[in-house]
Amino acid sequence: MRELDPQAGAAEADAVAEAITLTRVDEVGAAAQPPGVVFHVVDEYDELGPEQVIAHDAVGIEISRPSELIAAGEELAANADADLARGQAELVEDARTRFLDTVEPLSPYVRRPPKATIPHYATKGGLFLGEGLGLFGALLWLGEVEWVAAVMGVSVATATLIAGLSGAEVKDLRGRALRHTDPKDLTDGQRKFAHLFAGPDSGWGYVKAVLYVSVAVALTLAVTIGTLRGVVDEPVVGIVFGTIGVAVSGASWLDSYFYADEIADLIARTRRALEAEERILAARARGTSWRRRAEARAEVSSLLREQGLRGQAAQHHMRALLARVLRNNPGVAGNGRASESAAIGQTARRSGGAK
Repeated sequence: MRELDPQAGAAEADAVAEAITLTRVDEVGAAAQPPGVVFHVVDEYDELGPEQVIAHDAVGIEISRPSELIAAGEELAANADADLARGQAELVEDARTRFLDTVEPLSPYVRRPPKATIPHYATKGGLFLGEGLGLFGALLWLGEVEWVAAVMGVSVATATLIAGLSGAEVKDLRGRALRHTDPKDLTDGQRKFAHLFAGPDSGWGYVKAVLYVSVAVALTLAVTIGTLRGVVDEPVVGIVFGTIGVAVSGASWLDSYFYADEIADLIARTRRALEAEERILAARARGTSWRRRAEARAEVSSLLREQGLRGQAAQHHMRALLARVLRNNPGVAGNGRASESAAIGQTARRSGGAK
């Protein structure tokens, strides 16, 4: 079967139209198209116009077929990705609601400075290095194996910092005492966090136990480090290093106390939860299956729309060629359409001629 090429067909139609000659049947010329006569060329071009539309539609289907196959092949995976993305969007909305419900009633009670995190961890890091390296050097002087000295130095430095973490518990109790509000005076948003406004509870006894353990750990480490340095150097040096050990534990405690903020931590947790859900949603939205399907469908739609417009243009071109044929043969077809008054009861054809 001959392959249809609309562009080639239109070009060929131009040449054919130029060569068409209507045979005269009467030596008398006419100024208007003769009434009651339907030229065969009119019927011909009336069919050529729709042919161009159909041919262009067929070409559009042909060239868009690969994209249609891609879209069909990605259908199942794309639907699954879309379902996951919709479910994740609901989780993001829930996380955003929790974050906003937390920020609005609690943000006035945040006491931690906005940029306190970096100094806090820098302080902890400095205390850790100082304590660990001090013990590491003393163990090396005693002839300990290097890796054993390093591990023990890290352990002692970690224990010293942990002993100071009890300062955060004390700060939380202090914060609740400052925020203490009668339940009847709480706003609707604050009632969801009534425990943060209830004041100190019966847990103070447990906090005191933690403080006692922290003090015991700090003193034990100070005595150990002081004794070790006293053996390596002078007893006075041991006292100095033991005192430094106590100071490090105390500094860690103070750092934990000043950095602790129960309200700020709660808001930060809800913000991180929201950001985590948003990252998952963004990853879902970047899924390749639904994107390939959407691109393929868009390409199919664009190609079909383009070929449809080209077909309409070709149909109009056929009508123009019919007019050209009639114009090139005025001796037979006349110089224009007959007016309505000249052919009563006849309907003028849009493409020329009467019917």
